[in-house]
Formats: sequence, structure tokens, C-alpha cells
Amino acid sequence: MSSPQDQSESPVRWSLLAVLSVVWLAFALGWWLAPGTPFASWENSWLDHLQRARLRLRGPEPTDPRFLLIAVDEETLEYLAKPQIFWLQDFAELSRGLLDGGARAIAFDAIFANPSQGVSPALQAELEEDRLEFLQVLATGKVALGYLPDDNRLGVHNHPDLEAVCESFRSLCSLGVIADPDGFYRRIYPTLPGKDRPNWSLSLWLAEKLGSKVVVNGGRLRVDGRPVPLEGNPPMLSLRSAYRDPDPPFVSAALLLRQLRSGQKLTLAKDRVCLIAPTATSLGDFRPSVYDDLASKRDAGGTMGVEHHLAAAQTLHRGSYIRLYPAWLGGLLSGVLCLIMLALGYAAVSWWWPASTLLAHMLAGIVAFSFGNVWLPFWGPLLSGVFGYAAGYQWRYLTVERQRRLTVELFSRMVSPQVVDKVLSDPGLRQLGGTQRRVTVLYTDINDFTPMCERHTPSEVIVLLNQYFEEMVQVIFRREGMLKQFVGDEIMVIYGAPMDQPDHAARAVDTALDMLERLTAMEKAAGGADGFFDIKVGINTGDVVVGHVGSDKHMEYAAVGDDVNLGARIMATTKKLGVKILVSEVTKREAEPLLPDVEWIPHGVQSFKGKTAQMEVYEVRRRG
Repeated sequence: MSSPQDQSESPVRWSLLAVLSVVWLAFALGWWLAPGTPFASWENSWLDHLQRARLRLRGPEPTDPRFLLIAVDEETLEYLAKPQIFWLQDFAELSRGLLDGGARAIAFDAIFANPSQGVSPALQAELEEDRLEFLQVLATGKVALGYLPDDNRLGVHNHPDLEAVCESFRSLCSLGVIADPDGFYRRIYPTLPGKDRPNWSLSLWLAEKLGSKVVVNGGRLRVDGRPVPLEGNPPMLSLRSAYRDPDPPFVSAALLLRQLRSGQKLTLAKDRVCLIAPTATSLGDFRPSVYDDLASKRDAGGTMGVEHHLAAAQTLHRGSYIRLYPAWLGGLLSGVLCLIMLALGYAAVSWWWPASTLLAHMLAGIVAFSFGNVWLPFWGPLLSGVFGYAAGYQWRYLTVERQRRLTVELFSRMVSPQVVDKVLSDPGLRQLGGTQRRVTVLYTDINDFTPMCERHTPSEVIVLLNQYFEEMVQVIFRREGMLKQFVGDEIMVIYGAPMDQPDHAARAVDTALDMLERLTAMEKAAGGADGFFDIKVGINTGDVVVGHVGSDKHMEYAAVGDDVNLGARIMATTKKLGVKILVSEVTKREAEPLLPDVEWIPHGVQSFKGKTAQMEVYEVRRRG
């Protein structure tokens, strides 16, 4: 047999186990939603919101002025007015002009494939001449070409001759950007496995040309002496780009070609890294990104591919890395927020507190990212917090609220429900003291109670008495009377306190009449069996003091005053006059205008035991 101490400790152990289980589930949820897991899409989406929030809070971070962005736009297509296979000569001319103007380096975000197969000898000769011009430009070592890798290491490539020259100068770069499962592009591979050494991405090449010191050692990457935080597993490690400039400045390639062909020198390129990329809508080089929700990008058709390379290059050069938070941190913050919200739910505080806590969690993430470039988990802690609040509230419902309901139910059986509600809602009523109120008191007891008790055993009397009280209490509560007390077979009811009831006198008279009607129905249903069916009722209205009386250890709600006692004296007078219900003259005066269906039968001025004053009393009954 368990001891009382074991029984008292058991609920505590179960409660602690329940809390630990909820927090553990929250920890697991935060872990599962962390980046790098199969369920990371939610947190990736939140990172997009963080980057857009930073743009709104701090504004864009302008593109490094040492970049010269050259757009192959609609104007350029119209100016060149020829198929793309004939562009090599034009781009070779543009590249020489940029280098003559003092450009540091030139990169093409484009593929120059081999178009010579299946063409006429004359056209093939022309294309070969264009390619030779472009090869001379590549031979400077300052011009980079890109290729698109794929899982088979084949991908999309330039003409082999072009790539061979670029490989010799380490200027053949990957143009690949990584699409996440939701279709958005947020990462690049800074390096990819090569034959003799890793192949660099276009972004890494551009960062080096801006002056950054790049060191690639195995699976590790350092830029300007700082380690670059990469995601994934070697050798396919990825960099998460920081998108800071949604509207970088572009110069049309057509404009530069016109200046060059008019004899002007392209001094605009001096000491700058030139990035030539397709931007025309018809060329279709668009990839969804963080920027896509911005109005300017919706009008432009989306994020251009070159903007992904630009964002990654500036992330590397500036060192503004978005560090992937570890899964354990997501789990830890989820567990902590779940515990806080569980406590709020258990305390049943105002909705403002849990809402403010979740809002603070969101704002903390926005501020930390916008001003400290710190990416904090969001969805895991948020869902865990909601889960914790629900669990805490349910826990309260099963413990505290259940105990409260049982207490109120038990208390309501001892006193009127009105008193229970008033005391629970108004803490001031829990103190000793009273106030003066105008009320109506109703007294009733059973006629011939003693002879009935003599004919039955005590247990039988209790059964009959409980049946009587059950019916009478229902009648009293229907009229919202405050059941003051049972004294033997007597019932005392107060109307007008503790709840304000302007029609308290009419309620008391209606209650008395309802009692008689209910008892008549009970007697008829009993079919001659014994029961308490005959009562007398006395009602009086007056000014009394109502409130809690007693001590700090025990108190009760009471009504004190001469008019209270007068109600009991009026009830005692009914037997002498041979009537069921008597009310005082004051009660008649206040109730009569509200009860047109009631007859008021005067019985003259009466004297009452212990009272020097006399008062006229009235019998009441329903008309008809």
C-alpha cells in the first residue's frame, strides 16, 4: 500500500514528466526544421523575409563601384541586329575597348557554343575568324568565360578552343547557382572538383579581381584571411548569398559599342571589373530569388542570373556571410520558447502576453539579422511556442481549472450562485464588512412539519425534505434569488443583493406564488403519498446592511436589520390568519405596479411579536 507521501508526490512526478515531454518535442521540432535538414524550406523562406526586411530597414547596400555592369539588353539586341552566333567579333571588339580603357578584368555571364557544324564553308570561315579575334582577347588572361555544370560534369560549355585558353589562365568559371526545393536560388558552389585543381565559380573569380585574397585548400575556403562558412558536405560545399542591392546600375553594351566605334575611349572602365551579362527579357536569363517579391523585380520579370553572381561575389568580397545556425540552436531556442509559452498558458494570462512573446521572437530575429547579420531560427521556436501555450492551457484546464470548477460547484451548493459569481469577480467582497441596500427578504417553512416527522423515520424525513428543498431551490434560482440559508425546514431568500435587482419585491412575490403552484403539482403527482406540500411564506421589503460577517477564518454573506426580522414575523402571522402568503405594505407598494396579474387582499393592520410598530399585511394570489 502506498503512503500518503507517495500519493502526493505522484502527481508532481507526472506533471514534471509531462513538461519534459512537451519541451523535448519542441526541441525535436526546432532540430527538424533547421537548415540542412529535409524540412528546411520553411526556414529558408523566413530567411528571404529577413533579407527583404533588412532592405526596408537599412536600405540597399550599393554595388561596389569597382564593378562595371554591362547589359546585353533589348537595345543591344536591336543594335547588333544579327543572330547570336555572329556576336563573337562584337564582344571581342568591346573587350579590347574595355581593356584599352583600363579595365582590371572582364567576365562574361554567357556561353559561346560551337556553331560551325553543319554550316557552309564560307560561313564557317567567317565564324572561325571571329573566334580567332575572341581568342586573342582571352589570351590576355584578363577575360573569364563561364560554363554551366550539371550532375554528370558535362553541362553546357563554350567552344573547346575558347575554354582551353581560359583554363590555361584559370579564368574558366562555373556559372551554376543552386535551386532549393521551393524553386528559389539562394546559394552557389564557390568551387567545383576539377581535373588538377578545383574550378572556381564566377563569383569567386570576381571577388579575387576586386582585390580579395582567395585561398582554396581542400574543402576549405578563406577570403582575405577569414574562413568562409560553407554548407553541405565536401566536395560540394555551397555558399549562401547575401542579397543587398536589388537594382544594380547597368550600362547598355550598345551604348559602349557606339562610343567605341565613334572613336571614344571607354574611360568608364578604368580600374573596374567589367561583368557582361544578358538582361533582355527575350534572352530568358531569370532565376527566382529574394528580390522577386519586390515591386521593381515584378515589373522587370524577376531576378536576372547575373544578379545572383553579383550578390555572391559581393558576399565573398565584403565578408558579409550568412552563417548557417546549427540544428542544436534551433532545438534549444524552440525548447526555451516552448517552456515560456507553456508557463503563460498555464497561468491563463491575457492573450496580449503570449502574442507579445511571439511578436518579440519575430522582431528579435529581424533586428539580429538586419543589424548583426545573425540568422536566428524562427519557425521551429514559433510553432513550439504555440504548441507550448496550447499544452500549458490544456494542462491548466485538466488541473487548476478542473479544481476551480469543482470548488465553484461545491460552493454553489452551499450558497447562491449569485454570491459565488459576485465573490469570484469582485475581490473586495471577500473582506469583512457591509453596505446598506434596499432588499426584499422571503421566509418560508413547512406547515405541520412536526406531525409529519412523528409518522416517519428520520431517514424517510430526510428523503422527503430533500425532495422538497430540491424543488423549492429550483424555483428560487429561476427568479435569481440569493439563497441565504436553511434552518431546519425554513428557507431564507434575499432579493436585491448581492446583485442589483430593481424589481426585487416583484421577484420575491413571484417566487412565493411559483412555490405554491409547484407544490400543488407535486402533491397531485404523489397520488396520496406523504410529502411536504403545505407551506407558509412571509415577505418584507426594507433597508438593511448586507455583506460578509464572521471572522478571517470563516465568514458568510448576511443581511442585518429590523426589516429582515420583520419578514420572519410576517411569515409566522400567516397561520393566525389562515393564509399561505403574506406580504408587508411596503412590499405591496413596490411590487404591485410590476405584477398586474396578482390580487392583493388586505388583512388589516397587524401587530408582531417583539415589535412595537404595527403594519398592514396583504395576502397575494394569481388572478383567476
